[in-house]
Amino acid sequence: MDKLVQLRQMTKVVADTADVEAVKRLKPMDCTTNPTIVLQALKTPIFHEDFEEALE
Repeated sequence: MDKLVQLRQMTKVVADTADVEAVKRLKPMDCTTNPTIVLQALKTPIFHEDFEEALE
């Protein structure tokens, strides 16, 4: 059994990251709304088109 599975049995797993792919892969129960991390995520290619559209 991997450590993440063991951890999920004892507590809730949350994410404090701008790595959207890690969030998709690890499926945390919750994610941060820290503005610095949100801005960091918006700078990634996955959000480029949406961010540019919002600026227009």
